[in-house]
Amino acid sequence: MQHNTHGFEIEENEHDVVDKDYPEIKARVEQTEWVVKLKNQAGEEWKTKCTDHYAWKAAEYIMELEKQLMVFRTGADLFEVGDFTSHAGLPLAWKIECDAIRPEWWDGLARMIMDYQTEPFSKVVGIPRGGMALAHAMEKYVTPGDHPWMVVDDVYTTGTSFREFCTDNQTMFAYKWCAFARKPIEGNESHDVRALFTMPQST
Repeated sequence: MQHNTHGFEIEENEHDVVDKDYPEIKARVEQTEWVVKLKNQAGEEWKTKCTDHYAWKAAEYIMELEKQLMVFRTGADLFEVGDFTSHAGLPLAWKIECDAIRPEWWDGLARMIMDYQTEPFSKVVGIPRGGMALAHAMEKYVTPGDHPWMVVDDVYTTGTSFREFCTDNQTMFAYKWCAFARKPIEGNESHDVRALFTMPQST
């Protein structure tokens, strides 16, 4: 067997190249424009320790958000069975993985909420990070003016996320919605949260 100067293996002539697969070599993910700009800014302003610069940290945060937005393309399941822990620290045998919901599906859920949300709201805020996608979908229904806010989340389990997030006047007295409630929401724990879909109480 002969070898040409380019390192390809040759059987009979230089055009008869044997294709090889190298699964251990992974293509580098192309970084988006803002990520590149922020990292360049960090490198220009801080020649050393640029990874400690706020712009570099912002770039890494954007990259993480971009990865999270791509989860639904990787085959995430809306309902997953396993050993999970809720935000309040409760053990869960299954969870609703809302990263599997595509943006156009969130638009549909937002439209469904508006069938029941008859009062106007001047601003919508999502509880990080589960409520961000629903908040984005609800923004088109905002009515300018002196109206209460709306606070949204993806899944309601015990209400801890709403209680921890709604601590000022705008959020405490806001309309509150979630896409899914893992159980019926009781009046004394609800923080006035309404759910589009509610699971029955377990026995």
